[in-house]
Amino acid sequence: MSLAEVTGLMGGPVGSVVNLSVVRPSKAQPQKISITREAVKYPSATSKMLESQIGYIRAEGFPKGRAQEIAAHIRDLQKGGATKLILDLRNSGDGDIAEGISTANLFLNHGQIAYVEGQKYPRQNFTADPSKAVTTLPLVVIVNKSTAGAAEIVAGAILDNARGDVLGDKTFG
Repeated sequence: MSLAEVTGLMGGPVGSVVNLSVVRPSKAQPQKISITREAVKYPSATSKMLESQIGYIRAEGFPKGRAQEIAAHIRDLQKGGATKLILDLRNSGDGDIAEGISTANLFLNHGQIAYVEGQKYPRQNFTADPSKAVTTLPLVVIVNKSTAGAAEIVAGAILDNARGDVLGDKTFG
């Protein structure tokens, strides 16, 4: 079963129950589990100043409004004297693609952020809007194998536009 099929079957209204059978190598029979669906709650983006005036921002997931949250952290760190930034996107595997595009634009004053192209619709380009960039400080993005979706768009746009370095493991996609 594909990830898209599993996601489709697992989705449903908050408060409803989904019944699963989990097969484990150590047990002969599937284990039955009931899970009550809840709304996903993402932790807020956080930031702090590290040694040598390096600003550190951590974002897990990209729900609506995350780009604005990150922009506020960037501004605060710059006011606090940050001379370099680290954007930590490890384990950020979910969220709104539009938030990923908006977040990438915070660091880019030119260039292509991403594009979408499908069999049934034409290519749509997303390019950086210089008026939405909030920093030109040197940047490092940290990723791992659980970095996916919107976070990959941010990391890819930073790397493709030579705006900063991307460090860590290969991402999910």
